[in-house]
Amino acid sequence: MFKKIALFALISVAVVATVRPAIAKDKLLIVQNFDLSKYVGTWYEVARLPNWFERNCSSEITAQYSVREDGKLDVRNSCKKKSGSSDVAQGVGRFASENTKLGHLKVTFAPGVLRALPFVWADYCVIDVDADYRIALVGDPSRKYLWILSKDRDVDKSDIDRLMKLAAQQGFDVSKLINTEVGRAATQSKSERDDPQQ
Repeated sequence: MFKKIALFALISVAVVATVRPAIAKDKLLIVQNFDLSKYVGTWYEVARLPNWFERNCSSEITAQYSVREDGKLDVRNSCKKKSGSSDVAQGVGRFASENTKLGHLKVTFAPGVLRALPFVWADYCVIDVDADYRIALVGDPSRKYLWILSKDRDVDKSDIDRLMKLAAQQGFDVSKLINTEVGRAATQSKSERDDPQQ
């Protein structure tokens, strides 16, 4: 189900972008000197803008990236739904251009037979990533999709605040961000973390 939802969302975004090309946005900041070998691994979702394909995800939201022999990425998105069951979507990623030092990727969850169609590929732009590749800000040029991701469950609130400020500067509506359990833990005080009944 998660895979079907993600595919529908990607196609919808692509169709809208094709039908309404006159809507222009300021150029989105994208990481230069991007190092894919450092980026791969498991990322925990810290916060996101609301989106339809994650509407049933309640916790344990992760994205796993690994490099394939053909140079593309295997993408595995998973989450635990409100019902308690797990949902998984398998996809593929690739660089958006021949410039592999630019953090601009394309991702699709479409079946293999449809991947030749350009509109099933969605923009995946790494707007910011720290020097150690432990926390990142990812979005798309339409400013409709945004994620704060971390390779650690324990996230420093100052890092979240910095990325939220950057996202706002890039034109994203950060007032609508949804914190996951990772993000909520980072914003709690120490006493609240020690005593969850508070």
